[in-house]
Amino acid sequence: MLKTVYSMSGVGNVIESGSTAQSYPAYSAPFFRWLKAYQKDKGTDTGIDTTIFSPELWLAYKRSLDAQVAANNIQSKTAYQYKGAMGRILRTIWNADPTALGPGWHWRLFMREDFEDDTKQREPYSAAEARRILDLSTKLLAEAAADGRAEDPTNLLVNVASYTCLSLRLGIESECLDTLKVGEVKPSEDGTVMHVTYRRRRVRKRQGRSRTTDPIDPPPAGEKLAEQIGSFGTAGGLLALMLRRAQLRGKLLGDRLWSRRIDAKDFAWYTGILAGRGLRCDYGRELKIDRTKFRVTYKTAKNVKSRGMLPLVADDNTPAVRARHYDGSERMKPLYEQAIEDAALEALAYAQQGPKIVDLPSNADDEAVSATSDELDIPVEQIKAALTGETDVWLSSCRDFYNSPFDAPGRPCSKAFFKCLGCGNALVTRRNLPRVIRFLGHIEEKRAEMSELDWRLKFSKTHASILTEILPRFPPAIVAEARIVAQGTDGAIHIPPELLT
Repeated sequence: MLKTVYSMSGVGNVIESGSTAQSYPAYSAPFFRWLKAYQKDKGTDTGIDTTIFSPELWLAYKRSLDAQVAANNIQSKTAYQYKGAMGRILRTIWNADPTALGPGWHWRLFMREDFEDDTKQREPYSAAEARRILDLSTKLLAEAAADGRAEDPTNLLVNVASYTCLSLRLGIESECLDTLKVGEVKPSEDGTVMHVTYRRRRVRKRQGRSRTTDPIDPPPAGEKLAEQIGSFGTAGGLLALMLRRAQLRGKLLGDRLWSRRIDAKDFAWYTGILAGRGLRCDYGRELKIDRTKFRVTYKTAKNVKSRGMLPLVADDNTPAVRARHYDGSERMKPLYEQAIEDAALEALAYAQQGPKIVDLPSNADDEAVSATSDELDIPVEQIKAALTGETDVWLSSCRDFYNSPFDAPGRPCSKAFFKCLGCGNALVTRRNLPRVIRFLGHIEEKRAEMSELDWRLKFSKTHASILTEILPRFPPAIVAEARIVAQGTDGAIHIPPELLT
């Protein structure tokens, strides 16, 4: 197994970095501790031969991890990491020689299992907190530049402040930022844009990702840009600072951009520095500088800025990862609540909108139909169907009888015919106009037969819609023609009894 771990190591292999190499002994060791205890206490009772590494022994170990998760002794993700490290080693051995592990092994035994993310989700900084961190950190860097400390390659404060600002501005993973090389950060020829290329080790199908950062942040609306190109208040300026510090250390293109990895102790020290400068959280307490919050803060801010337009923020995560790590944040709740409110108001406005008027003859040419289509934002096919009477429902033409704003999609409209005049699906054409005028006459006649309150509750909205929204939209000559047609139509209009009593 040790030889296999060694063979898995190297650039382009499964184990690319020193930190990953160190994780394999840590994640594999629990198996050997379990095996020792299993051989002593349970091995003979189960009938599993513990002198060979059999599939049954491997499955027993995985079941023991599942039992520990169920008993809340370890987290699900920890068990997943233990299984994953051992599984990758065993799979590598089996791929090289299927007989090396003995009989009974097959590829399904090495399949990676899922896990429940039972680790506590780290909440991002609020937009105001992130802004305060950036402002104070940028100010510290400006002071360091003024007294010469910014060009001291050993100055820890400049390193930590730069790392904090870059993380919040770029949003790339910490392990990617940690391992950036000098040659992966390149300014453009005109010095206005900084190109950054980095590799995400956890996504093997992507050999590398490329990002371009504009060192000029767009100014707020109505205000002029107050900072110069490449200032420390921009990602490009910060990267230029780090390139300068690497040059002073004599580093080459293949060397690390940072002098050393910045760890939790450094950020705890930096928290005290910023606290002394007055940094507080939104509730007035000390605001901890936590590197695990940088990326989720960036992603959340991007999500809010796009107003939930997921295609704009889905550039480097799967939907499942984005939902689990970023979209479920408490900071996103106001955006979601506002989206629900906006959708409800939009649906209400659609349900309450009146009919659309199509003042065209039945033989209107394609140009006139197209112009009306553009004006009303309605497909040409729907207008043509209304003009021919294909979609008539007596008082109007219905754009989609099986997609009413009053019923579930796919169900026929359940409203009475006169409700069409208060529906956004309705198209009133010249062929409907005589029937509309005829119905207007009937409801005016009923006004004399019904109580005023009863009539208003049942007909006042329709009455007002005909007089104020429909008839005025047609030329007087067309309305006069329709009145004559209506008067020459014999027979009474059937009105449901419940509307007359």
